[in-house]
Amino acid sequence: MFQYASALALAKRTGSDLILDLSAFKHYSLRDYGLQQWKISARIASSVELRKFPRWGARVARYTQKLGIKTRFYSELGLGFDPAFMKLHAPVYLNGYFQSEKYFLNIRSILLEEFQPSNPLLAQNSRHASDAIESNSVAIHIRRGDYVSNTHNLSIHGVCSLGYYERAINIIRSKIGPANFFVFSDDMEWVRENIRIPDEVVFVEGNNARPEADIHLMSLCKHNICANSSFSWWGAWLNRNPEKIVIAPDPWFVSKALDSNHLIPQDWFQVSS
Repeated sequence: MFQYASALALAKRTGSDLILDLSAFKHYSLRDYGLQQWKISARIASSVELRKFPRWGARVARYTQKLGIKTRFYSELGLGFDPAFMKLHAPVYLNGYFQSEKYFLNIRSILLEEFQPSNPLLAQNSRHASDAIESNSVAIHIRRGDYVSNTHNLSIHGVCSLGYYERAINIIRSKIGPANFFVFSDDMEWVRENIRIPDEVVFVEGNNARPEADIHLMSLCKHNICANSSFSWWGAWLNRNPEKIVIAPDPWFVSKALDSNHLIPQDWFQVSS
């Protein structure tokens, strides 16, 4: 979603079409392509178009950019916002994560419409949506999964502690009073056994095959408590409540080699994780 949002912003600025290269997903085991679950406007690149912009060109761009050599490829050199991105011209092949709203904040209204589920919500999710809209609702996301089971991912991301969630819940309740908490997680059994919430709680389950539904439901809550995960980042960013309170963990990455200075919007609160 970060990649799509950034690329769409560039396409809008340059008056260009946005075309998606999905070839890497043939060999990517962690997750499948999922943007088709949103009402996106971009199309998939054809084999002819891919031959004009082979993926190896983006890898080579990491070195040519450092030498000041301009090509039709742009490869992100670090996780921080790169002002040079805003000066790119089409046609260009983009490679990177682009995890900063600075790349696409100017098309927020467009993204709010494109990042809507392309399929109707299931009955249970429709009830959750109504309850979230009508109540003093707070979305809480607890990310575990591969952050816990994969030692490499754990060394990069880390896992938000129980203390983080306790502090975040207390901060939210001190500002808005008793709330209706909607809990989202990839390890709900662990959450039920460990997270203590003093107010009404709804454990949102059954969306493993429809993860966009969880992001959408998070965005419908009045406020958000994020994990160190882009999944809940987007749920909070797509929240249209002008008075929303968003709490994010600090640090975002446990690895000190990764820069998250441009990842957290300025109006979000950061709490020690």
